[in-house]
Amino acid sequence: MATRNPFVNDPASAEVWELGYVAGFAEPETDHFLPFSPDLLDVYQRGEQVGRDDRRRLPPGDEPNEEGHSQWAEFGEELLEFGFLHALGEGLVHLGIKAGGLITLLFDVVQIPSDGSMKPLEPDYEGPVDQEGETYVVVCGRTDHAMQPDGVVTDDGYFVGPERQSFREAATDRRGHQHVEAIVVRCSTADSTCGPIWPLQ
Repeated sequence: MATRNPFVNDPASAEVWELGYVAGFAEPETDHFLPFSPDLLDVYQRGEQVGRDDRRRLPPGDEPNEEGHSQWAEFGEELLEFGFLHALGEGLVHLGIKAGGLITLLFDVVQIPSDGSMKPLEPDYEGPVDQEGETYVVVCGRTDHAMQPDGVVTDDGYFVGPERQSFREAATDRRGHQHVEAIVVRCSTADSTCGPIWPLQ
């Protein structure tokens, strides 16, 4: 019987469940997390468990190889057809970086033009992608990064990717990062805000 997404009538939860499913299927022995609110984190973890279960039910020899892993991860990202973004809000705590610390981290690493008055993105923020004055950057709050060819590893071990002018480019960077915990951060000089965001259908 084919696996079905139990959140088909709730597009935001359906996307999060699918991301969990893909992460669980691709790496069934790894605990993943993304910085969602508690409700969405539960949805993600439920999807992750179903993905793990499906992967473990594969007959011996049918496990995807590394190329298959990459294709599953890419499939997961392509599930997100977006025109709007919304803030991840309180899920920042899962990054291990406080909201103010995230802004300081980005200003230390990337050259975002600002008068220094950036504030955290409101938890209920929603808005269109790729607006004037927006910069997108991948950040990973894990502290076990080796040096990276693209991006910067801080003294604390955090990873910060290159500045991008489009969300799609940053999402591609995130897909290429070795940790599924990496997130995309939006910084806007138009409204002087900076915070983790996610696509919303």
